[in-house]
Amino acid sequence: MIAAERWGEISAAYYHPGHNLLREKPYLLLSLVYTWCLERIAPDKIEEWLEDLRELLPWQDSSSAAAEALESESFFAMQGTAQK
Repeated sequence: MIAAERWGEISAAYYHPGHNLLREKPYLLLSLVYTWCLERIAPDKIEEWLEDLRELLPWQDSSSAAAEALESESFFAMQGTAQK
């Protein structure tokens, strides 16, 4: 979400001629966005921001249908079987 909303600022901060950030490996791109955010958060707010990153997303609520489907999918994948 941050990358989409602030892409102009992020790409400008890490601009290098002939280098397209969107061609980076996903983990490197996420590291750039993470670092960009950390550089702009007040030091006394970093722990709060990191805690927010650890919170479950709405679809990760264990009682949601999406979470149940994901859990079932993971279980069957672990068992090496397909759900019918």
